[in-house]
Amino acid sequence: MLSRLAFVAKNAKNPNAGKLWVDYLLSKRGQTITAEQAELYSIRTDITGKDSGVAFAKELGSAVKPIAVSTDLLAGLDSTKRLEFLKQWQSALGRK
Repeated sequence: MLSRLAFVAKNAKNPNAGKLWVDYLLSKRGQTITAEQAELYSIRTDITGKDSGVAFAKELGSAVKPIAVSTDLLAGLDSTKRLEFLKQWQSALGRK
């Protein structure tokens, strides 16, 4: 499953435009395009079809376990923390 999220940074140059974009992404039309053209599962329950969240949940049943977005998950977006993680990963694999 592909993880995706959208947010508007608190210091965005055009926060209202960002909010409108997120609203569109989550709208019925935006989620229909997401499912039909981007082939990503829609998160809305009123979208149907092979790439809908409804179809995904029906296929996987109780194996679907959404993970809430938290600051812990966002820590990986910090470039310094990411580089440190990659350095530790390479070290654990015996690579420099």
